[in-house]
Amino acid sequence: MTNMFRDADINKDGFLSFDELYNLFSKIDSNVSQDELMALMSEIDENEDGRLDINEFVALMSMDPESMQKDAQNVLIRMKRVKQVNPQLIARQFKGVPSHFTKSFLQR
Repeated sequence: MTNMFRDADINKDGFLSFDELYNLFSKIDSNVSQDELMALMSEIDENEDGRLDINEFVALMSMDPESMQKDAQNVLIRMKRVKQVNPQLIARQFKGVPSHFTKSFLQR
């Protein structure tokens, strides 16, 4: 698992960004959507820094695929049920957003 993490860590900073994790999941032909992967990442990211360290990655990869998809879907459902805007939840969800989604990009 350590080798898989190192191979996926394209910029070699010792963490996996969403882009790096999605790239890995694309290579292993995962059925997890981008939204589901973002939801999983936000759940697994214990220190809420928007990226996964090796321990968080191992926890994610230790999940069986069926549980992984169910957990992701449950997170998405919980997010959709939120009736009021919760700044903490929004900030947590956007910490892992790929860097190319900058404010100027979103304002186009």
